[in-house]
Amino acid sequence: TYAPKIIKGETRIDFSQRASDLEARVRGLSPTPGAWFDYKNERFKVLQSKAVDGMGIPGSIIDEKLTIACGDGALSIVEIQRQGKDIMNVNKLIRGFKFRKGDIVNQPTS
Repeated sequence: TYAPKIIKGETRIDFSQRASDLEARVRGLSPTPGAWFDYKNERFKVLQSKAVDGMGIPGSIIDEKLTIACGDGALSIVEIQRQGKDIMNVNKLIRGFKFRKGDIVNQPTS
């Protein structure tokens, strides 16, 4: 069966969807082309995640360990790649890069 080419805009994570659907999407797009989100004008590619319980405004960071609220549930990021950097476990990333609880990802900042 013919499958159309995946374009970059289709790989952006839409946190208004269910967390379980997003977990499957991340798994399906990993490692290439990869699902991604923007935070503070920087792109982060998500390579592994898991759906967890949690609630909040879709796209908001609900804890310092990078759990992001979705339309239904939350997505806990396990493995991530910062733009221009190596793939790493999220625990290693948050030691040097701070994600603020309450911030919303995929929003343009001025």
